[in-house]
Amino acid sequence: MKKISIIIAVYNIEKYISKCLESVIKQKGNDIEIIIIDDGSTDNSLKICKSYQKKDKRIKIITGKNKGLNAVRNIGFDNSTGEYIWHIDGDDYIKDNSIEIIRNYIDKYDIIYFNYNRIENNIILKEKYDKNYDSLGDKYILGIPGVWNKIFKREILKDERFPNNCSYNDFYIIPALIYKTDNIIFISDYLYNYVYRSNSLSHTRKFNLEDLLYCFDHIYNKLYNRYPDAVECFYVNQLLFYSYGKEIRYGNKYDYKNINKEIKKRFPKYYLNKYYNRNIFMKIYIRLIYYDRILLVKLITYVKFKIINKYIKR
Repeated sequence: MKKISIIIAVYNIEKYISKCLESVIKQKGNDIEIIIIDDGSTDNSLKICKSYQKKDKRIKIITGKNKGLNAVRNIGFDNSTGEYIWHIDGDDYIKDNSIEIIRNYIDKYDIIYFNYNRIENNIILKEKYDKNYDSLGDKYILGIPGVWNKIFKREILKDERFPNNCSYNDFYIIPALIYKTDNIIFISDYLYNYVYRSNSLSHTRKFNLEDLLYCFDHIYNKLYNRYPDAVECFYVNQLLFYSYGKEIRYGNKYDYKNINKEIKKRFPKYYLNKYYNRNIFMKIYIRLIYYDRILLVKLITYVKFKIINKYIKR
């Protein structure tokens, strides 16, 4: 059995897949297998993948009809042999010595969680998630909920499937994995480079509150009893708090009052959450959000992002 399986999802990304594969084949060692799942690409993506397969015998390509990212990830896992699994999106890329760093932690932990760089308009933004939370579980829940900045031991993944009926797949499966283990390590290395594309599937799909609540309620059912503050904060952050930022940065539009109404059904006094009351700015900001002072929240958010973008080096 290979130590690490790198599973790469590919669909019509001919402009990006070469950079991804270059970064992956730079990883040294015969304990790595590279599984490319081409989900029915209609451009040159598959052709490019095959050219890399000729360069590196560790590459295995699986092709099929367009079934979507959830199915692709399940297919990749079913065809992998690694003791550890790393799901990578084919339009992103990884640090040159990522696997060398990861080898220091395999066989010791069930989940290896790391920081990442966000690449936006050729600008590198370091997304650092080693914040001061009260437990590792809280830190894990409140970090980025993607599977791509985490490596999972095969044993905890084998009974879990990415859901076919939920487009927000990461939000659904991550809590199931947290529920299974406390043996998690958070490392400070920036191993993953997430390339923000405004026309990618994740950024062009229509906001679906019902779909999100279905996934988030799965989180609630699994984890609320163990991590009540983190789960409450997760709902507010992902459904509402970050939405204001996305509107200011990318022009996304949201029905804030309706979202807030749904959150309050589950968490009637979420503004009292301890993670929102550790400094005076956040205390005020979260209460404005809670009481639907939408225009004022937008104004503060606008100023905040303008200051961050102009004066803070990241």
